[in-house]
Amino acid sequence: MKSAAPESKWTLRPILRHTMTTEGATFPAPLPAPILPPRPRPKPPILVEKTRPMLLDLFCGAGGAAMGYYRAGFEVQGVDKNEQRNYPFESVRADALEYLVQFGGLFDAIHASPPCQRYSKAGYISRNRMKHPDLIGPVRDALVSLGKPWIIENVEGAPMQPPAIRLCGLMFGLKVFRHRWFESSELLFGMQHPMHGERRIGKDGMCCVVGHGGGVSPRMRAQIARHGKGNPPTKKAWELAMDIDWMTRDELAQAIPPAFTQHLGIQMLRILNYRRGES
Repeated sequence: MKSAAPESKWTLRPILRHTMTTEGATFPAPLPAPILPPRPRPKPPILVEKTRPMLLDLFCGAGGAAMGYYRAGFEVQGVDKNEQRNYPFESVRADALEYLVQFGGLFDAIHASPPCQRYSKAGYISRNRMKHPDLIGPVRDALVSLGKPWIIENVEGAPMQPPAIRLCGLMFGLKVFRHRWFESSELLFGMQHPMHGERRIGKDGMCCVVGHGGGVSPRMRAQIARHGKGNPPTKKAWELAMDIDWMTRDELAQAIPPAFTQHLGIQMLRILNYRRGES
Protein backbone atom coordinates (compact mmCIF):
# COMPACT_ATOMS: atom_id res chain seq x y z
CA MET A 1 0.00 0.00 0.00
CA LYS A 2 1.37 3.30 -1.12
CA SER A 3 2.06 5.85 1.54
CA ALA A 4 0.20 9.17 1.30
CA ALA A 5 2.04 11.95 -0.46
CA PRO A 6 3.43 14.52 1.90
CA GLU A 7 1.16 17.54 2.24
CA SER A 8 2.56 20.54 0.35
CA LYS A 9 2.91 23.80 2.16
CA TRP A 10 1.70 25.48 -1.07
CA THR A 11 -1.93 25.51 -2.18
CA LEU A 12 -3.28 26.86 -5.46
CA ARG A 13 -6.41 28.92 -5.04
CA PRO A 14 -8.71 30.28 -7.79
CA ILE A 15 -8.10 33.90 -6.96
CA LEU A 16 -7.30 36.96 -8.97
CA ARG A 17 -4.15 36.56 -11.12
CA HIS A 18 -3.94 32.86 -9.99
CA THR A 19 -1.34 33.77 -7.42
CA MET A 20 -0.05 31.01 -5.13
CA THR A 21 -0.06 31.83 -1.48
CA THR A 22 0.99 30.14 1.72
CA GLU A 23 -1.65 28.25 3.63
CA GLY A 24 -3.45 30.39 6.13
CA ALA A 25 -2.40 33.67 4.53
CA THR A 26 -5.14 36.16 3.86
CA PHE A 27 -5.69 37.48 0.35
CA PRO A 28 -6.59 41.15 -0.04
CA ALA A 29 -10.07 41.89 -1.29
CA PRO A 30 -10.38 42.75 -5.01
CA LEU A 31 -10.07 46.41 -5.86
CA PRO A 32 -13.46 48.14 -5.98
CA ALA A 33 -14.87 49.29 -9.32
CA PRO A 34 -13.91 52.87 -10.16
CA ILE A 35 -16.44 55.44 -9.03
CA LEU A 36 -17.43 57.55 -12.04
CA PRO A 37 -18.41 61.15 -11.49
CA PRO A 38 -22.15 61.74 -11.68
CA ARG A 39 -23.52 62.89 -15.01
CA PRO A 40 -23.95 66.65 -14.84
CA ARG A 41 -27.56 67.79 -14.85
CA PRO A 42 -28.59 70.46 -17.33
CA LYS A 43 -28.46 73.97 -15.97
CA PRO A 44 -31.63 76.07 -16.11
CA PRO A 45 -31.86 78.86 -18.67
CA ILE A 46 -29.93 82.04 -18.07
CA LEU A 47 -32.98 84.28 -18.31
CA VAL A 48 -32.37 87.96 -18.90
CA GLU A 49 -34.61 90.96 -18.46
CA LYS A 50 -37.48 90.49 -20.91
CA THR A 51 -36.75 93.45 -23.12
CA ARG A 52 -36.64 91.06 -26.09
CA PRO A 53 -38.27 87.70 -26.76
CA MET A 54 -36.08 84.75 -25.74
CA LEU A 55 -35.00 82.21 -28.38
CA LEU A 56 -33.46 78.83 -27.54
CA ASP A 57 -30.74 77.81 -30.01
CA LEU A 58 -30.33 74.01 -29.94
CA PHE A 59 -27.18 72.34 -31.36
CA CYS A 60 -25.87 75.90 -31.40
CA GLY A 61 -22.29 75.41 -32.58
CA ALA A 62 -20.35 78.67 -32.68
CA GLY A 63 -23.41 80.85 -33.26
CA GLY A 64 -23.96 81.62 -36.95
CA ALA A 65 -27.71 81.11 -36.61
CA ALA A 66 -27.78 82.82 -33.20
CA MET A 67 -26.27 86.03 -34.54
CA GLY A 68 -28.97 86.29 -37.18
CA TYR A 69 -31.74 85.91 -34.61
CA TYR A 70 -30.07 88.50 -32.39
CA ARG A 71 -29.93 90.96 -35.27
CA ALA A 72 -33.61 90.27 -35.92
CA GLY A 73 -34.51 91.28 -32.35
CA PHE A 74 -34.24 88.18 -30.12
CA GLU A 75 -32.23 87.46 -27.02
CA VAL A 76 -30.55 84.11 -27.65
CA GLN A 77 -29.30 81.29 -25.46
CA GLY A 78 -27.43 78.37 -26.98
CA VAL A 79 -27.26 74.69 -26.03
CA ASP A 80 -24.67 72.26 -27.31
CA LYS A 81 -23.15 69.00 -26.07
CA ASN A 82 -19.69 70.48 -26.63
CA GLU A 83 -18.28 73.58 -25.01
CA GLN A 84 -18.59 76.50 -27.45
CA ARG A 85 -16.05 79.09 -26.37
CA ASN A 86 -16.63 81.29 -29.41
CA TYR A 87 -20.41 81.38 -29.09
CA PRO A 88 -21.24 85.10 -28.95
CA PHE A 89 -24.06 84.81 -26.39
CA GLU A 90 -24.88 82.86 -23.22
CA SER A 91 -24.68 79.11 -23.75
CA VAL A 92 -25.17 75.92 -21.78
CA ARG A 93 -23.31 72.65 -22.25
CA ALA A 94 -25.98 69.94 -22.21
CA ASP A 95 -27.80 67.36 -24.30
CA ALA A 96 -30.03 69.39 -26.62
CA LEU A 97 -33.05 67.08 -26.53
CA GLU A 98 -32.97 66.72 -22.74
CA TYR A 99 -32.66 70.47 -22.34
CA LEU A 100 -35.53 71.07 -24.74
CA VAL A 101 -37.85 68.77 -22.81
CA GLN A 102 -36.84 70.21 -19.45
CA PHE A 103 -36.61 73.94 -20.17
CA GLY A 104 -37.98 74.59 -23.68
CA GLY A 105 -41.29 75.87 -22.34
CA LEU A 106 -39.55 78.89 -20.79
CA PHE A 107 -38.62 80.34 -24.18
CA ASP A 108 -40.68 82.27 -26.73
CA ALA A 109 -39.30 80.46 -29.79
CA ILE A 110 -36.86 77.66 -30.57
CA HIS A 111 -34.33 77.03 -33.33
CA ALA A 112 -32.68 73.62 -33.86
CA SER A 113 -29.81 72.64 -36.15
CA PRO A 114 -29.43 68.86 -35.64
CA PRO A 115 -26.15 67.33 -36.90
CA CYS A 116 -26.21 67.19 -40.69
CA GLN A 117 -23.56 64.54 -41.41
CA ARG A 118 -26.16 61.83 -41.97
CA TYR A 119 -27.75 63.75 -44.84
CA SER A 120 -24.88 65.75 -46.37
CA LYS A 121 -23.25 65.00 -49.72
CA ALA A 122 -19.95 64.39 -47.94
CA GLY A 123 -21.65 61.67 -45.88
CA TYR A 124 -22.80 59.91 -49.03
CA ILE A 125 -19.37 60.17 -50.62
CA SER A 126 -17.52 58.81 -47.57
CA ARG A 127 -20.22 56.15 -46.97
CA ASN A 128 -20.08 56.93 -43.26
CA ARG A 129 -23.43 58.65 -43.02
CA MET A 130 -25.16 55.76 -41.23
CA LYS A 131 -22.72 56.14 -38.35
CA HIS A 132 -24.23 59.53 -37.53
CA PRO A 133 -27.50 59.93 -35.60
CA ASP A 134 -30.81 60.70 -37.31
CA LEU A 135 -32.13 63.41 -34.99
CA ILE A 136 -34.49 65.46 -37.15
CA GLY A 137 -37.49 63.21 -36.40
CA PRO A 138 -37.00 63.12 -32.60
CA VAL A 139 -36.31 66.86 -32.49
CA ARG A 140 -39.42 67.62 -34.54
CA ASP A 141 -41.59 65.41 -32.32
CA ALA A 142 -40.30 67.12 -29.18
CA LEU A 143 -40.87 70.58 -30.63
CA VAL A 144 -44.40 69.77 -31.77
CA SER A 145 -45.33 68.36 -28.36
CA LEU A 146 -43.96 71.49 -26.66
CA GLY A 147 -46.25 73.80 -28.62
CA LYS A 148 -43.80 76.70 -29.02
CA PRO A 149 -42.98 78.34 -32.39
CA TRP A 150 -39.95 76.57 -33.86
CA ILE A 151 -37.58 76.33 -36.83
CA ILE A 152 -35.40 73.36 -37.82
CA GLU A 153 -32.43 73.93 -40.14
CA ASN A 154 -30.50 71.37 -42.15
CA VAL A 155 -28.71 70.60 -45.40
CA GLU A 156 -30.07 69.56 -48.76
CA GLY A 157 -31.00 65.90 -48.62
CA ALA A 158 -32.32 66.07 -45.05
CA PRO A 159 -35.87 64.72 -44.49
CA MET A 160 -37.57 68.09 -44.09
CA GLN A 161 -41.35 68.34 -44.31
CA PRO A 162 -43.30 70.86 -46.39
CA PRO A 163 -43.70 73.77 -46.46
CA ALA A 164 -39.95 73.92 -45.81
CA ILE A 165 -38.10 76.72 -47.60
CA ARG A 166 -34.61 76.82 -49.08
CA LEU A 167 -32.26 79.76 -48.67
CA CYS A 168 -29.11 80.56 -50.64
CA GLY A 169 -26.36 83.05 -49.92
CA LEU A 170 -26.93 84.79 -53.26
CA MET A 171 -30.35 85.92 -51.98
CA PHE A 172 -28.50 88.12 -49.49
CA GLY A 173 -25.59 89.26 -51.66
CA LEU A 174 -23.13 86.83 -50.04
CA LYS A 175 -20.18 85.20 -51.78
CA VAL A 176 -21.33 81.70 -50.91
CA PHE A 177 -24.19 79.48 -52.07
CA ARG A 178 -24.64 77.56 -48.80
CA HIS A 179 -28.07 76.10 -49.62
CA ARG A 180 -29.98 75.25 -46.45
CA TRP A 181 -33.52 74.08 -45.76
CA PHE A 182 -35.70 75.47 -42.98
CA GLU A 183 -38.82 73.76 -41.66
CA SER A 184 -41.08 75.62 -39.24
CA SER A 185 -44.24 75.44 -37.21
CA GLU A 186 -45.14 78.79 -38.79
CA LEU A 187 -45.70 79.89 -42.37
CA LEU A 188 -42.41 81.55 -43.30
CA PHE A 189 -41.38 82.92 -46.68
CA GLY A 190 -38.14 82.62 -48.58
CA MET A 191 -36.82 84.94 -51.28
CA GLN A 192 -36.43 84.81 -55.02
CA HIS A 193 -33.47 82.57 -55.81
CA PRO A 194 -31.03 84.33 -58.19
CA MET A 195 -29.62 82.20 -60.97
CA HIS A 196 -26.12 80.99 -60.23
CA GLY A 197 -25.19 81.81 -63.81
CA GLU A 198 -21.51 82.46 -64.28
CA ARG A 199 -20.72 82.51 -60.57
CA ARG A 200 -18.03 79.95 -59.88
CA ILE A 201 -16.30 78.78 -56.73
CA GLY A 202 -12.87 80.39 -56.50
CA LYS A 203 -13.80 83.30 -58.77
CA ASP A 204 -14.59 86.87 -57.68
CA GLY A 205 -14.55 85.90 -54.00
CA MET A 206 -17.03 83.02 -54.29
CA CYS A 207 -16.24 80.31 -51.72
CA CYS A 208 -17.28 76.76 -50.93
CA VAL A 209 -17.06 76.69 -47.14
CA VAL A 210 -16.25 73.07 -46.32
CA GLY A 211 -13.34 71.20 -44.76
CA HIS A 212 -10.82 73.28 -42.84
CA GLY A 213 -10.15 76.39 -44.91
CA GLY A 214 -6.44 76.33 -44.27
CA GLY A 215 -5.17 75.84 -47.77
CA VAL A 216 -6.07 74.70 -51.24
CA SER A 217 -6.56 70.99 -51.86
CA PRO A 218 -5.53 69.50 -55.24
CA ARG A 219 -9.20 69.15 -56.10
CA MET A 220 -9.89 72.81 -55.32
CA ARG A 221 -6.80 73.90 -57.26
CA ALA A 222 -8.13 72.03 -60.28
CA GLN A 223 -11.55 73.63 -59.83
CA ILE A 224 -10.05 77.12 -59.66
CA ALA A 225 -7.93 76.39 -62.72
CA ARG A 226 -11.00 75.29 -64.70
CA HIS A 227 -12.95 78.43 -63.87
CA GLY A 228 -10.20 81.00 -64.09
CA LYS A 229 -8.03 82.81 -61.59
CA GLY A 230 -9.72 83.41 -58.25
CA ASN A 231 -9.36 83.60 -54.51
CA PRO A 232 -8.25 80.41 -52.75
CA PRO A 233 -10.50 79.31 -49.88
CA THR A 234 -8.54 80.85 -47.02
CA LYS A 235 -10.13 81.51 -43.65
CA LYS A 236 -10.27 85.24 -44.43
CA ALA A 237 -12.12 84.55 -47.67
CA TRP A 238 -14.58 82.35 -45.77
CA GLU A 239 -15.19 85.10 -43.20
CA LEU A 240 -15.95 87.64 -45.91
CA ALA A 241 -18.18 85.21 -47.80
CA MET A 242 -20.22 84.22 -44.73
CA ASP A 243 -20.24 87.58 -42.90
CA ILE A 244 -18.75 85.86 -39.82
CA ASP A 245 -15.54 87.00 -38.13
CA TRP A 246 -15.50 85.31 -34.70
CA MET A 247 -15.10 81.60 -35.51
CA THR A 248 -12.28 79.16 -36.15
CA ARG A 249 -11.97 77.55 -39.57
CA ASP A 250 -13.62 74.32 -38.45
CA GLU A 251 -16.48 76.25 -36.86
CA LEU A 252 -17.01 78.23 -40.06
CA ALA A 253 -17.30 74.98 -42.00
CA GLN A 254 -20.25 73.96 -39.79
CA ALA A 255 -21.98 77.34 -39.64
CA ILE A 256 -24.72 79.06 -41.61
CA PRO A 257 -24.64 82.76 -42.53
CA PRO A 258 -26.43 84.99 -40.00
CA ALA A 259 -28.34 86.58 -42.89
CA PHE A 260 -30.44 83.39 -43.19
CA THR A 261 -31.81 83.45 -39.66
CA GLN A 262 -32.07 87.23 -39.56
CA HIS A 263 -34.50 86.97 -42.47
CA LEU A 264 -36.50 84.22 -40.73
CA GLY A 265 -36.21 85.80 -37.28
CA ILE A 266 -37.83 89.04 -38.45
CA GLN A 267 -40.82 87.03 -39.67
CA MET A 268 -40.98 84.99 -36.45
CA LEU A 269 -40.85 88.16 -34.37
CA ARG A 270 -43.78 89.64 -36.28
CA ILE A 271 -45.78 86.45 -35.64
CA LEU A 272 -45.05 86.58 -31.91
CA ASN A 273 -45.96 90.28 -31.70
CA TYR A 274 -49.20 89.66 -33.58
CA ARG A 275 -50.18 86.84 -31.20
CA ARG A 276 -49.38 88.97 -28.18
CA GLY A 277 -51.68 91.64 -29.57
CA GLU A 278 -54.48 89.09 -29.89
CA SER A 279 -54.14 87.80 -26.32
